[in-house]
Amino acid sequence: MLGSPLWGNVSEALRRYNISYNGRIDPLLGKPLNEFFCPEVITIGNVYSKKFNTTLLLKLERANESCRMDDWQEYADLLAYGALSDLLVGNETGAFTMYLKATKNVRWLRF
Repeated sequence: MLGSPLWGNVSEALRRYNISYNGRIDPLLGKPLNEFFCPEVITIGNVYSKKFNTTLLLKLERANESCRMDDWQEYADLLAYGALSDLLVGNETGAFTMYLKATKNVRWLRF
């Protein structure tokens, strides 16, 4: 999301619901992670959609810091977040290693 024109919308939505930390996708927001934790889902509340003329239940998936996720490298999305996190702290070798692991069995991502 860094440098994206969508960042303003995302940032405003996060601020509106007082969310500054997710513990999973933070590298997309320019914040490196130290480790991964098991996910948990919390209910934020209801939001009305004019476009769909309905009320939606807003939920957030975040890290449960009481449950360290030891097998996070088994998940391609978490490897991608880990690679971005490594790039944010200047570890290009670690980022590239995670990228290769994430794309190892995904033929359509190979260049």
